[in-house]
Amino acid sequence: MLRRTILTANQRRTSASCQAALIDARQHSLDEKNDEPSRAARRRHDQSQSLRSFHSTRRNEILPLIAAGAVVGIGVYSVKALRRMDEDWDEYQWQLEQYEKQLARTNPTEQVSKAMAIDLGSVYCKLATSHPQPSVVVSREGDRAFFNGIVNDGTHVIRGRAALERFYYATEGDEASLVQMPWISLTESNAGEVVYEAVSPAIKEAIEMLDYRNVKTDEPLRKIVTVPVHFQDPFVDAFDNVLPDNQATFLPNPVAAIWGAQTRGILPTDDEKIKKAKTFLVVDVGGMVTQISIVQKDIVLGSLSIPWGGETYIQILVELLLKDAPIELHDARSLSALQTQARLAIMELSNKTRAAIHVPYLFPDPKNHHLDTTMSRIVVEQAMNEHVNKDLAVDFGDLRVLSPHMPVPTTVSSLFQSLVTQVLEEGRKMPADIDHVLVVGGGSKTHQVQDAVSSTLAMLMGGDGPKKLAIPDSVLQTELTVLGAATMLPSYEYHIDSGLRRIDSE
Repeated sequence: MLRRTILTANQRRTSASCQAALIDARQHSLDEKNDEPSRAARRRHDQSQSLRSFHSTRRNEILPLIAAGAVVGIGVYSVKALRRMDEDWDEYQWQLEQYEKQLARTNPTEQVSKAMAIDLGSVYCKLATSHPQPSVVVSREGDRAFFNGIVNDGTHVIRGRAALERFYYATEGDEASLVQMPWISLTESNAGEVVYEAVSPAIKEAIEMLDYRNVKTDEPLRKIVTVPVHFQDPFVDAFDNVLPDNQATFLPNPVAAIWGAQTRGILPTDDEKIKKAKTFLVVDVGGMVTQISIVQKDIVLGSLSIPWGGETYIQILVELLLKDAPIELHDARSLSALQTQARLAIMELSNKTRAAIHVPYLFPDPKNHHLDTTMSRIVVEQAMNEHVNKDLAVDFGDLRVLSPHMPVPTTVSSLFQSLVTQVLEEGRKMPADIDHVLVVGGGSKTHQVQDAVSSTLAMLMGGDGPKKLAIPDSVLQTELTVLGAATMLPSYEYHIDSGLRRIDSE
């Protein structure tokens, strides 16, 4: 009985504790249900606070920023659109120029106005007429070029062939030459005097020889003058005294040379249907100056010039002959005679490997009056390489025309490699960008110059380089520039910065 009572008491306590735990669990469950809305509210509140902090900028503050961005975007687009319109207009003008130039080449006799082209060379001045088709003006003496030298002894003025026969390059100890070569002392300050002395007589003679009245009108004769790239401004100012009627159009030498080559079919023309214009490298080896230029769309992109050319070969040959002479020669008669024969020999060596030289009555010895010798092309070329190695490399380095990324030139070939590399860097072009290479000028007739240009292209452009080389025949090499200037379209003007422009569109 006692045991049953104890068990009942224990059961009651256990039941009471279970009931209490059950009540606590129910109460906790009710508390959780009551807290659920508050927790959800807190979560929504936290989310709203985070969203509000992200979108905290007010509408009246962000609208001006949006407007400013829109204005900037529209401005940038407008600038690009205007630039594109200018490019399209320039492209259209260029294609129109190509079409009209091609039309003028196929029908040259339809060019109404007459014009005279003037090529200012360092030794010779060449003239050409545009009507009925481009052709070189021949002087009264039968020469296709006018010698720039002048002999003025105070009473008589001698020009042309007679002055050339008296001309020589005097060195230390030689009798001074009576022939004045204006281009030897050419500077920006005396360009006007040089142009007047060298060009005025040739223009006057040409006008007197030819009937240059305009075909349909009495308008003044138009002159197209080719000028060196680095002396454009001085020459333009100088021609105000030579051409008072102000009817001159000035054209860079390399641009005129390309026009002449295209007219004669030596270079292809730019197709107006193809938007990519060809890039030309023009190597102009003149008498006293060599000029290398990059031209695209009739605009010179880069150019450099050095005081070296075909006359340097003549001076080298005269020095070789003087070394072999039995006596020293310093008088004007002997030096001018050697100069004349050396000039003929250099011209002969452009086609042959050896040239015979004969100067009569050069020495006072009765048993040996005459100079009779032969000169090999290899000997002259070796002497020229020595001249480049010893003298020119230092002089040209001071002129900053040699590439700093190339070795110092020791030969004519390495000289052209350095020059072409430098002009490519100046024009911001790669060797592969060059489509055609044109070689012109009287000095380019020598085999050494032609081989040097060819090896330069092979070095810079690989096997395709020499294939881009265009060398005209010996006559056209000296006349392409003036002939190209004579093809100037009558309805166009040339501007140094923008190239050809129609007169009625300005």
